[in-house]
Amino acid sequence: MNRVTVTISGRAYTILAEESKEYMDRVAELVNSKISEAHENADLTVEQASVLAAINIADECLKAQEQADSIRDQLQTYIEETRHLRSQLTKATKQQKLASSK
Repeated sequence: MNRVTVTISGRAYTILAEESKEYMDRVAELVNSKISEAHENADLTVEQASVLAAINIADECLKAQEQADSIRDQLQTYIEETRHLRSQLTKATKQQKLASSK
């Protein structure tokens, strides 16, 4: 476990993380970016901007999860179609060998 200190909205936070310092710095950078966006678009306190940033990040996360689930489902469909086509090809090859041996 790594003890990492990041700065978010001007405040230092020490976080215990399995990820590297570089990764956690990227996470903090994203959070800072989302908070800054919220501040730019409305006259909010830091707390309000932080909550809005959290909502926006959660929304993006859920949409990404839904998209990943959809892609997994699509891949599963392709795998099943491929299995079916391989089975048909195997049967056709066997039939062709039987027909040519007669």
